[in-house]
Amino acid sequence: NEHFTLRAIYENTNRDVINLSEEALAKAAMQPAARFYDEAARKSDRATLILELTPTEDLGFNLSVAHGKDDYQKGDPEQEFGLLNNKSTAYTVGLYYAPSQKVNFGVDYGYEKFEALQESRNANPAPDPSWTDPARNWTLNNDDKVNTFTAYLNLVKPIAKTDIRASYDYNDSDQTFLHGGPRIASLAAANQFLALPNITNQWQRATIDVRYNISAKVGLGAAWWYEKADVEDFSTVNTAGPQTLPVPALGPQTDTARIDWLGTLLTGYGNRPYSGNTVFVRMFYFF
Repeated sequence: NEHFTLRAIYENTNRDVINLSEEALAKAAMQPAARFYDEAARKSDRATLILELTPTEDLGFNLSVAHGKDDYQKGDPEQEFGLLNNKSTAYTVGLYYAPSQKVNFGVDYGYEKFEALQESRNANPAPDPSWTDPARNWTLNNDDKVNTFTAYLNLVKPIAKTDIRASYDYNDSDQTFLHGGPRIASLAAANQFLALPNITNQWQRATIDVRYNISAKVGLGAAWWYEKADVEDFSTVNTAGPQTLPVPALGPQTDTARIDWLGTLLTGYGNRPYSGNTVFVRMFYFF
């Protein structure tokens, strides 16, 4: 059908480990049932559905859905610790409209969700009995949600010899950490457990790009970018500390971020919220 396109994709991948040495893991003071995610056996499935609809020559819609899962325990039933499974789901929807050869614009929205389950054991090395004690096991569920929005407008010669393009991009994510297992329960009961705070990111950029054609071969261009990023993670918290561990001596909590130098171990890294303006001036020569 000239107005309708549908694509469906299914992928299945099985990865095996050859010559796995649990003795080598033991020599490295690791649990023999632990695996490294980048080399562990796994079974992966992913399905994607893409729909494109063009009811008229100047109007178009697109929709896509994708879901995938990496299962490490199915790949290796002997694995107990490390990354056990990882799931992702994504939805996107978009609109394109070109009412004339001189005007076209579009908008796109995407939603993504990522989930991961890890397990570990908090124990002293063998022969300490805690090494094989399942009551020392703890789990970590990672849940990350991401929203993406894009809009653009292209004007082809609305003024003689001049092209104008404008766009806006927005992205935000909220990552949650949920701890569980018997070890976490025992630490919480003893008031010795503090959960990791959420990691939030928000980034946006607006752009305007203008090009003027002096002749058939030479053109001049100017562009303006505005960017703004807001970040809160383990090393970037608000003025009075995170909600889970407020610091009264710092005063009331505000939305002003700071780097928590004393409460975080940094290895040459630190997220800093920022905003900025960038201006470009260009010359084009067409051969």
